[in-house]
Amino acid sequence: MGKPHRFELKILECVDSALGNFGESAKQSVYYHLKSDFMLEKSEILQKPEVFEKALTSIFGEEGYKVIEKMILTEIRKNFKLKRSLNFREVVKVLESHRTCTSKGV
Repeated sequence: MGKPHRFELKILECVDSALGNFGESAKQSVYYHLKSDFMLEKSEILQKPEVFEKALTSIFGEEGYKVIEKMILTEIRKNFKLKRSLNFREVVKVLESHRTCTSKGV
């Protein structure tokens, strides 16, 4: 995969910010487990949102994942001015399709 697009970096910053609410060491621990236990690099979260969801659910349980997802979505809504209620995977798809249309001049 090539260099991430600025758009993708902005979404990953939202994920990073949400996980940062638990503290730096907890955030780094999550990234460590994503990489070591689920073979998911931070840069791959947007390409594999289902793996990201499965990993966080495995680490924190279903309820814990819902809390983290809500925090991530709050960050994304602030940065992208989204008003619709979507889950993380849906948001990634919507924002990605919007970026693709924008980059094509549509």
